Amino acid sequence: MSVEIEKIQEVLDKLKDADKEQVKIRIAIELANLYGATRAYAHKYGLRMSDLHDFAKSIRKASK
Repeated sequence: MSVEIEKIQEVLDKLKDADKEQVKIRIAIELANLYGATRAYAHKYGLRMSDLHDFAKSIRKASK
């Protein structure tokens, strides 16, 4: 598993803990960390977050 994916998993685990505790600031922090970890992984493949955003919109439209 790549370092970037390990980081995403680590942040997801922390987000799960924050969700169980229902601590909004911790949830916000972990979501921000997840964004950063996802951005780093996407960058590895020449993708920007705006590319992923556009892709997500297309997938939502296609699923309707």
